[in-house]
Amino acid sequence: MKFDSIPEMKTSVKFISPDNFDNYTYSKKSHFRNFKRNSFDEELFGKTIDPEDCDLKVYQDLLMFSFIKFNIPQGAKILDIGGGDSRILRYFKNVHECWNIDKLEGVGNGPTDIDTSGFRLVHDYMGNFNDELPENYFDLVFSISTLEHVP
Repeated sequence: MKFDSIPEMKTSVKFISPDNFDNYTYSKKSHFRNFKRNSFDEELFGKTIDPEDCDLKVYQDLLMFSFIKFNIPQGAKILDIGGGDSRILRYFKNVHECWNIDKLEGVGNGPTDIDTSGFRLVHDYMGNFNDELPENYFDLVFSISTLEHVP
């Protein structure tokens, strides 16, 4: 079932899709207006987010949250690379089959332990070809604020 057919989504204004994702290669204030118009900041964080007082990770979380809400069908298999204690997976764990691959070494103030109820955690680095990650399995693979931790 597509999200646009779920009743609570009918009032949302779709603004992001695979066709226009290139418009989101860097953050803009207009993106925050779209997040706010759909109340995605309150839905994901439980509060209104001020774009003048937030970090890049908050923006990236809202961007990926919006993309999933509008474009990924219910029950899809999603993988967060280096997700740590992923707000995205926590939110969608009852809607999608959620996976996280993360060594959880605490690098860059990251976590060393997380609550994994509702999603699958693979303790490893991406690129190690871990057998726990099935091949050709995921409908969406994403990463938020991970590259700065790669040596």
